[in-house]
Amino acid sequence: MSSSPIPQDQDQVFSVKVLMQGEEAEISASLNDKPYLHWKGPLADLSTEAGDQLPVPAVPGLYTNWTAVTVKAVKIRMLSGKLKLLR
Repeated sequence: MSSSPIPQDQDQVFSVKVLMQGEEAEISASLNDKPYLHWKGPLADLSTEAGDQLPVPAVPGLYTNWTAVTVKAVKIRMLSGKLKLLR
């Protein structure tokens, strides 16, 4: 599975599944229904590029690097816990 560049100038469907249990996380992503990336490990191993930071470092977020992204829709299905919109 590869995290190759996402084709530009065309609509894409990017699905992400994040499972958190204690201090561990598992992240799976697909692009247009095809596996795109998978990662599993300690939350402490997750980070952004040096100098970049998500608004709340301890929660999952969407981050892009070197490109503009237009998000047309977001669907969230919580398996447990509570959802809070951060702006």
